Amino acid sequence: MCSRWLKLTTAAELLTFALVVPTTSLAAEFVDPAVWIVPGGGVAWPPAEFGYGRTVDVAGEDVEIDGMNPMFGGILGVKLVPALGLEARGNYLKTEDLDNRKILHGEGNLTWFLAPGRRVVPFLTAGAGVVRSETDSIPSDDTFGWNAGGGVLFRFTDAFGLRVDARRIAYKVEYNQEDKVRPQPEVFAGLSLGFGGKPKDSDGDGVPDRADTCPSTPIGARVDASGCPIDGDGDGVPDG
Repeated sequence: MCSRWLKLTTAAELLTFALVVPTTSLAAEFVDPAVWIVPGGGVAWPPAEFGYGRTVDVAGEDVEIDGMNPMFGGILGVKLVPALGLEARGNYLKTEDLDNRKILHGEGNLTWFLAPGRRVVPFLTAGAGVVRSETDSIPSDDTFGWNAGGGVLFRFTDAFGLRVDARRIAYKVEYNQEDKVRPQPEVFAGLSLGFGGKPKDSDGDGVPDRADTCPSTPIGARVDASGCPIDGDGDGVPDG
């Protein structure tokens, strides 16, 4: 099931990339935030070795455990350069029928934004961190985990948008006294809230590009609210 899900996810992301990237040049210009947070949730497919996607005995009864489970979490990001951000991510899920199985993981990721400043921004992300798993009868176990994936940010304003992504997390799971590396695919969605950031001003006249009627103002010239040079005496030379 995981293999099929990964193939479908990859195909969907490639299709999204192919459709979105050619149109980004026509999209409105947005201010990229300096810092962002993304609270949200989604679904995860934990390793079958934990009992997910199988029938298990619960208080003397056979119970079928769903392979897909809800989770919640969030992202805290900081812009390094316009197209690259450093993000801290964390997600948590709990399954009562598996002896209150809890899976908590946190990662540090580098995220490459393929169309910064646009309304629709596809991105790729990858990183590593720690995965903690425990039940009521099994003490917590921390293990190294790594992840990679991609998604799309849909921006409504400079500071507000909808973010959707899919990742494949991999980490070691002990099963039959043997450690095995197993995947945990996840789909996450959340509201992106941005803070800070400075509008682009290519000619340095103090008027952002998206409001600048005259985008090639001479250096040092005084400009009006539209970004056009002021010529008070009408001699053809901008005031400055």
